[in-house]
Amino acid sequence: MPDFDAALSKDIDEMTDLLGSTGAHVIWTTYPRVRTGVIDGVPPAHDWPEFASYRVDRLDTFIREAVAARPFASVLDVRRHMQAWPKGELDPVKRPDGIHPNAFEAVKLAEWVGTQLETDPTLR
Repeated sequence: MPDFDAALSKDIDEMTDLLGSTGAHVIWTTYPRVRTGVIDGVPPAHDWPEFASYRVDRLDTFIREAVAARPFASVLDVRRHMQAWPKGELDPVKRPDGIHPNAFEAVKLAEWVGTQLETDPTLR
């Protein structure tokens, strides 16, 4: 949907500029795929539109484009990190509702993000 894509891209650009306007270094994270409608680990009979990988691919593309145009911004690739999980970014044990990490994985993910922020010079 070209109109939606243009509006979303513009919003990401504007948010990045606003956050960076005070001299802050803006860090975007990539977004992992989601599977809505999962109940007690059981996926829905028919996936919802937001499950389509091209939707998250487009969002991540807009994020990367906004960052590429701004020296005060960086991308932390959370999606790639989650894709490296043994069962991928939609691992039903790590993300039992298809959206949120379970309590243990939320802590591990937060620790990973913290380590990246401390050690990756491109994120400063």
